[in-house]
Amino acid sequence: MKKQSKIRLDYYHSNYKNASLSQNKNPRQYYNHIINKKRKMFFLIFLFLLCLVVNFYFLFFSSYFDIQNFEISIRQIAKQNISQEKIKKIASDQFEQKRFFFFNQKNLFVFNKKTLQNNLNQIYNLNKLKIHKEFKNPLWIPTIKINLEEKISALIWITSNNKCYFLDETGIVLKEIKIITPTLSDASIEINQSELQHLNIKDNKYCKPENLVEKFKKIPIIYNEDDKKIEIKKTITNKKLIQSILFLYKTLPIKTKIEISYFKIPVLKKMTPQLTDEKEIEKNKNEKENKKTIPQKPIISSSNLEEEYIQLEKTEIRVVTKDGFEIYFDIFFSDLDQQINTLRKILDQEIKDKISSLEYIDLRFGNRVYYKIKE
Repeated sequence: MKKQSKIRLDYYHSNYKNASLSQNKNPRQYYNHIINKKRKMFFLIFLFLLCLVVNFYFLFFSSYFDIQNFEISIRQIAKQNISQEKIKKIASDQFEQKRFFFFNQKNLFVFNKKTLQNNLNQIYNLNKLKIHKEFKNPLWIPTIKINLEEKISALIWITSNNKCYFLDETGIVLKEIKIITPTLSDASIEINQSELQHLNIKDNKYCKPENLVEKFKKIPIIYNEDDKKIEIKKTITNKKLIQSILFLYKTLPIKTKIEISYFKIPVLKKMTPQLTDEKEIEKNKNEKENKKTIPQKPIISSSNLEEEYIQLEKTEIRVVTKDGFEIYFDIFFSDLDQQINTLRKILDQEIKDKISSLEYIDLRFGNRVYYKIKE
């Protein structure tokens, strides 16, 4: 066999190249490729930012999304002169206010619903208020939808200085009944309820219970003899007092056939519970037995009173009837229903035909009833 010749391979001078490596390419072409790639990236970023700016301007500064329509639904119960035009004007005035320093609130997306809610609640006494922002079909018109319901005026409160106020069922003052006499230069009447708009008012002393009874036949009227300061949208009295008056106004005519003219609250005095020991209680009991002709007030133990009752003022309320006499009720420490039943028995068995000559009936002392005949 012929021997193979040994060939010496020269690895040192060999040239190994990878076609995929960038350094093997033409430098000019490589740099042009990088520049084009960056240009494309810059163009895409610029296009994205431009779209954002255009859309931002279109959404917040163009007139396309300006509020053009109002849908206002009003449920009025006591007729506080709430009109759609007034509500629309309040909302339109908010357009001029800026939000986030430079945004106009005429834009549907910028319009602040909470600000409108606060403005409406400050002006009106509302039980419910809902505000929605939407696009009204079929033309997708930017619309503000407002649904509101006024708070019920459950009572009329008259002060000793002849001022009238509407109260709700919890004792919160809703609004003052403002009366301007026609004798003034403007000859106008500003009042909450439409029932009083056509009355012939001769002086500013119209706010008296006897004058308001005929016009408000379905709402209790309370005359308070105390000069207590009254603030709008503040609680003027406790809830128990209001509930008792509403109960008497509804129940008393049904059970006794007595027609109520109005309620009277006498000058109030603070109640200070007496803390007595057993010996003092027995002593007072003996004094009561010896003095049967004069009704004695029961001893009040603070342990038997709830915290609310300790802070209550005088518990007496008087019903002025259309027959001219008054009925005294204890609304906190005696059951009203029981007092009405006692009154019915007294009227049927004792007084009978003497109602026209009655001056008052006092039911504040449990089973003991006192009444007085006019002289």
